Amino acid sequence: MPEQWDPKEWKPTVSITIEALSDAEREAWRENYLASLADDLGGPAPAVELQRWVEPNAEWDQAMSDCMSQSGFPVEVDAGSISYPRGVPPADQMSAWDLAWYTCNARFTPDPDYSQDWTEEQIGLVYDYWDQYFIPCMETHGIAVNRTQQPSRENFISTFFTPERTWWPSEYLTLVPESQRDQMESVCPPLPPTDVFYGAASER
Repeated sequence: MPEQWDPKEWKPTVSITIEALSDAEREAWRENYLASLADDLGGPAPAVELQRWVEPNAEWDQAMSDCMSQSGFPVEVDAGSISYPRGVPPADQMSAWDLAWYTCNARFTPDPDYSQDWTEEQIGLVYDYWDQYFIPCMETHGIAVNRTQQPSRENFISTFFTPERTWWPSEYLTLVPESQRDQMESVCPPLPPTDVFYGAASER
């Protein structure tokens, strides 16, 4: 058990290498993604050049918050949830808001390499991380995690994409007072470090 809790000090049990999408597949994914957002525009979607792909879990929230603020619509984005520090835009500004949201997504599009279904290796790695680091970390910081329903590693992997999967201990983070949650998540993140979980894809 570590003397100081640092998720980057956790030793991964497997080395992950996921198959990156081709350039054509990535562009097709982006076209479909933007087409789904264009439905809210009420008119033709503008052509917007991709500024850079962003990692959905680590970069997208901040990129969108910054871009929308620069567009005149300050928002706070956290895990895809949007809040408005100055209040919801009035009705006569919603068309402009929708256009800004579309444009920012087009400039900073989530990298589809990170949106693929988890592989068996990734699912097993998450199980090991929860079992070896996350749960002990939470318990050391005063949050008891019930392990009575913890499945075997093999069962967790085989049932992950089925209704039989019920074990998800990272949900215990919701028991942490909101004022302390960010600090707790920095010490006991719900998932392994990105460079470990995505391997070569994180180097794009």
